[in-house]
Amino acid sequence: MDTTRPYILVVDDLPDAADSLAELIAHWGYDAEPLYSGAAALDTARTRRPAAVLLDLGMPRMNGFQLAVRLRGLRACGTTPVVAVTGHEALALQARAAGIDHYLVKPVDLSLLRELLGRLTVSAEPSRSRAKPRRLRNERRAERCITG
Repeated sequence: MDTTRPYILVVDDLPDAADSLAELIAHWGYDAEPLYSGAAALDTARTRRPAAVLLDLGMPRMNGFQLAVRLRGLRACGTTPVVAVTGHEALALQARAAGIDHYLVKPVDLSLLRELLGRLTVSAEPSRSRAKPRRLRNERRAERCITG
């Protein structure tokens, strides 16, 4: 556990996907932890507040929407930025309703992800406001394509 670097949870039921994304994010200077289920992510978030959560939507038992809602219910994670990293292109509106702040479609533009993480983790303090983060130009364009 490295408390000097922003802590990022990477949640995907496919271990290769979670592991490779967490490894890349760690290479960028973050303390990234791969987890393979919503239940594992909730347990971990209860003991250590992440600076951001990257999650897949299409997971069994507890999908990404359910995980996002449950994370928002945790006192320590109510303001934690949640980013969907998913192969499902048409679920951005449903993701917003579940409390997901950003929606990225696989394969993710890695420069966009890196910039987004940089902005989201600048102030990873628990007192951070729940105001909607400023949208990236490419992310807005991607969401327009996704939502029609």
